[in-house]
Amino acid sequence: INRNNATDDPFSIFKEAGANLVRVRLWHNPTWTNYSNYEDVKKTIRRAKNEGMKVLLDFHYSDTWADPHHQEVPAAWLSEVNNTEALGTLLYNYTYETLNNLFNENLLPDIVQIGNEIRAMILQPDDQVAPINWNRNAYLINKGIQAARNFSTNKNIR
Repeated sequence: INRNNATDDPFSIFKEAGANLVRVRLWHNPTWTNYSNYEDVKKTIRRAKNEGMKVLLDFHYSDTWADPHHQEVPAAWLSEVNNTEALGTLLYNYTYETLNNLFNENLLPDIVQIGNEIRAMILQPDDQVAPINWNRNAYLINKGIQAARNFSTNKNIR
């Protein structure tokens, strides 16, 4: 419902209220919902851009919520959870390919967030591992940053 108590598109309502940025989360392969998967992300980005808003794409690097208590590795990457270099390659390729695919559909985000609410180890099996392996975490996060930077050359992604 907009300011005039009429039903309206949520993106139009946000724009009318002064919003200029939409944050979109991307889960790797969610099987429990139709939201925040790649197809849903494309729809959301398209709607935001149609309203003239900027887009921040948040890579969760999980099939579900990534938050301070959950940083579960995507099921497709589980076999590499103990191989940091291979996991880094998967993360890099996924980030780069996702951005490339969005670019090819004229849906490139303006800002990219690598990971979500990382407080512990990222890309873990069911439970969090303690203590944090800072070298592993930094390596994996930097692989995502590297992919975004390598892709964004001349494309101005922040």
